[in-house]
Amino acid sequence: MRTLIAIGAIAGCSAVAGAQLNLGDFEGQWDNFTFGSSGAASMLIESLGGADISITIDLDGNVFGQADPPAFVITGSVGATGFVADPFADPGFGTMSGGVDLAGNIAIDLADAAGGFFPLITLRGIAFGDSVDIDYEIFDQIGAPAFAVGELNMDRVVPTPGGLALFGIGGFLVVRRKR
Repeated sequence: MRTLIAIGAIAGCSAVAGAQLNLGDFEGQWDNFTFGSSGAASMLIESLGGADISITIDLDGNVFGQADPPAFVITGSVGATGFVADPFADPGFGTMSGGVDLAGNIAIDLADAAGGFFPLITLRGIAFGDSVDIDYEIFDQIGAPAFAVGELNMDRVVPTPGGLALFGIGGFLVVRRKR
């Protein structure tokens, strides 16, 4: 679930103007509807220069029914198709694939999360403006119905100076730092 937060919050969108990359602090909550668990969620999205991004994510509470995991960092860059994370693998959250397109659509899969106990977790949602809304499904067997379902919602609370604006212009991607 942490990965989904980070990736999801990266791209805000406007159907006409392209995507607005909102940097800064985000806060919110994750809720597991199946088991009634929940916890606080936070992330910090920072520019590393150019189109490179650093995302620090922290989920509180009993994530995947286990102890409160430590915060972690995902890095990546924004390109012609949206946000692409650098290769990421974590014993708690597994191996991540997918990302966020330029319209803010989130499609992320986590394989072998919780030390391999969950072979697949799907994260689907949207990052729009200063908010991120993600639905997730946790599978304990491939091909079986979801073992658990929930959502993660976060809003930007503190902007970071120098956000990046992304505009698609006829197949070209223009990146400029906003001041």
